[in-house]
Amino acid sequence: MVVSSTVPGMTVGQVVADDDILHLPADSLAVVLLASGQVVKLAGPYDGKAAPTASAKDDGPKTVLLENWQQPDLSSLGGARGQLLPRIPPLDATTAVVVDAGHSATWCIAPKTPLSLAAPGQAPARLDLEDGASGARASIAWPPATGPQPWPPQLAPRDGSSIMARWDGSQAVQMLHFQVLDADQGNTSARLIRWWRAGCRTQLEPQLRALGAQMAPFALYLSTDRGRTPRYAIGEPVDLVVQANRASFLYCFILQDGQVRSVFPGASGRMRLPDQTEIHIAADRLPLDITAPPPRLAELRCYAVAGQAAETAQLALPAGSGGDQSGSQLDRLFASLANVQVAQAHLTVRTD
Repeated sequence: MVVSSTVPGMTVGQVVADDDILHLPADSLAVVLLASGQVVKLAGPYDGKAAPTASAKDDGPKTVLLENWQQPDLSSLGGARGQLLPRIPPLDATTAVVVDAGHSATWCIAPKTPLSLAAPGQAPARLDLEDGASGARASIAWPPATGPQPWPPQLAPRDGSSIMARWDGSQAVQMLHFQVLDADQGNTSARLIRWWRAGCRTQLEPQLRALGAQMAPFALYLSTDRGRTPRYAIGEPVDLVVQANRASFLYCFILQDGQVRSVFPGASGRMRLPDQTEIHIAADRLPLDITAPPPRLAELRCYAVAGQAAETAQLALPAGSGGDQSGSQLDRLFASLANVQVAQAHLTVRTD
């Protein structure tokens, strides 16, 4: 199962079969959980299976045990600035589950898993619950209730239970499905994969993303619709492909003829980038001039700034020419940001 990726089209939670051949382009990375309890760190260019073989080369996939995921060895992927996320305990039978009845979802629990209901976003509110099979009902009102509430004992979920949830007497119904699985068999990795396959994705996604953030450095992948070493004829559009493994803000710049120009319009000069998601930026959003006579070279530099601190990061974006030092000036500009993580990628576009 993929827990972190900058590979276009490869997302968190994607299940990879043992015999699947993965294709990682240059400068991309992925972190995959194996059912054996190993964590495999892949760095592109790579074409092969996720599980390493006895004959794997020294520069092939690297593995660590999931039990050691709090102290990962990231040397095979290179360093990255910034702090890792706080410790997130592996999900097991003793981990309390807080059910959000505000949307339909499937929840995986063990027979003795502590279960509660999340409080509504705002009060007053009333939640009506009904077991579709037995007809048992329960209601909770905020107030007098405050905060999360214990799961009603008369609606104790069984394997395959479906509980109908209605807020404030509305006709809109949210379906809460439950899978009661034995959490004591297999290791943590196998359990996560089994629960994901059971449909408990809303429940597990935060766990997988936190695990991926611990195991992989913050990274940004940048390419074009023609790959990372593209060649274009005069006047052809240049479409970009980006993917980061953290939610972030993306800044991109064109370096051409001694000028530095921001790709994105507006004072902020940036766009919001979701994590683990392949994003295409159409050519009509780029100020890249490819109408001059050949030969013509343009460098594209992109920087992703992760985390909530990116909202308040103050950047004095370049507005004029930078000569041969433009790229270095941009690097220093983003390196000067305090208490934020920054990932960088660049490529050269050639026009013939």
